[in-house]
This record gives sequence, C-alpha cells and structure tokens, in this order.
Amino acid sequence: MSAEEIIKEKIQVTDWNMIIQGNISLLWIQECLNSKNQNKTVQQLRNEFALKNENVDLLNPGTLFMATYLMFLYPKESEIKNVNWDEIKLPDYKVLKAGTIKGNIKTNFLRRIRNSIAHANFEITNNLDIIFRDINPKGTDEFEIEIQLYKFSEFINSFMLTLKNQYFKRNA
Repeated sequence: MSAEEIIKEKIQVTDWNMIIQGNISLLWIQECLNSKNQNKTVQQLRNEFALKNENVDLLNPGTLFMATYLMFLYPKESEIKNVNWDEIKLPDYKVLKAGTIKGNIKTNFLRRIRNSIAHANFEITNNLDIIFRDINPKGTDEFEIEIQLYKFSEFINSFMLTLKNQYFKRNA
C-alpha cells in the first residue's frame, strides 16, 4: 500500500467545520472594528455575535490551526534550525507510532508536526485531542502522536514567545 493510500485510509476529508470556525474568529475582529459597534460593551457585542454565528467560541480549533500554520510552516526551515532547543519545552503527548527519529527529539517532533500540518494529516477527535500523522512517500516510517488540544495550544504560545525572544537576542 502506498503512503497516499495509507493516509487516505486514516484521514477523513477536509474538516470544513474547522475552516468555518476559523473564519468566524476572523469575522469577530471585523465586527469589533465596525464603527456601528463602537458604543457597545464587549459583552453586548459578543452576545449579538454568538447569536449570528452558531455560538462558536472565538478561540476554537480553526483559530488554533491558523496560528499553528503561521508558527510552524511560515518560518523557513533554515530559521527554525537557529532555535536554541534547550529553551523549548515539548507538550505532553502520547506516541501512537514513533517512526524514525532524525536529530534530537525536539527537532524531530517539530519536523513531523510541520509535515503533518503541511499535508493536512491531522484530526481533532471528539474528546478534543489532536492526532498528528506523518509518513514518508514509500509508506513506511509512520509517525503518529496524540496531544490534548489545550496542551497543544499552550505549546504554540510558548514556542512563539521563546522564538521571538531568541530572535531579538540574536539581532540586538
């Protein structure tokens, strides 16, 4: 079985719910900037917004993966190689399939997560865990981990702050 067949077997179709949720979060920003709302309290605006948008939380899986893409895929790999990995703390996660570890465990973790995100090979389960999958083109070297959504969210923020601090230290 090829890698593509294995991935198709494991991954569902595009999660449009996540895309819609991310878009609703962007609509919130637009609503806040709309001059007709300038005299409303945040609570009034949130209540009205929730009614119009199926009570979707402003911070949701769609928002999380917009941030994930920006944090893990937008920076060039060459920039990520400059990271002082001693300052990065990985979130708690469950290894379902370890795959081959290239480099240290932290760089391997990030490389595999980047691949998973880049190819949309992840899913959010009903109990709010994220399962990231990565597999090479030959269909071997399977990597699969499970992370609680809130722990991954905390990791994204911590990772971003650490990289920002390291960047400004190097370029001061």
